[in-house]
Amino acid sequence: MKTLIAAAALTLGAVAAVSPANAAALIGGTTVVEVTAPIGALGLAGATLGSASVTTEGFFSFPVTGGDLAGLAGTIEHSGSGVRLSSATANVDLRNFLIDTVQQLIFADVSANGGAFGNIAVFSFDVASLPSLPDLFDLSDPALALILTDGAADALEGVFGLTAQLNGLQFGLAATAPIVTPLPGAIGFFMAGAAGLAALRRKRTAAARVS
Repeated sequence: MKTLIAAAALTLGAVAAVSPANAAALIGGTTVVEVTAPIGALGLAGATLGSASVTTEGFFSFPVTGGDLAGLAGTIEHSGSGVRLSSATANVDLRNFLIDTVQQLIFADVSANGGAFGNIAVFSFDVASLPSLPDLFDLSDPALALILTDGAADALEGVFGLTAQLNGLQFGLAATAPIVTPLPGAIGFFMAGAAGLAALRRKRTAAARVS
């Protein structure tokens, strides 16, 4: 029982645990990212790779290509798309983003100047920091902060020869709207997430009052 509670606490900010048997397969959807890091000031530029695109608002857009969710626990895949960060002398490609909602990490296949780094965790996030659950799904106004992991920050600093310390830098703001099937799975997806996020906020509020 303690293990189940611990796993639920990790799932997108302590969403309700749902049996894997009830997981809903993802059949489409979109994830968008608004870059907030000062990449221009660092001498870097960003470009899309594969099936990624740029929206009219200037957000990077990545098609959801698979994964599965039980409540809000699971993975959201973005195979075949990515983003390139480049300078005058080097480039880093991030492809095939995978959102792991249990670990609250985003993984990508990373390569630099044609050489592979491997599949690494590039961003962390905390859904419980959002004002409300619907903000997670609002593609017109992404609000979920994506924080560079230490590994990703060190890699970028090394490849581009940056003197700026990127550890803990907010790279951007994200929103995701995966399409799940069947329809009852979609309903459970939102209900479980809303209940879990509300429970976590009550817990944090109570802890703040005690302290």
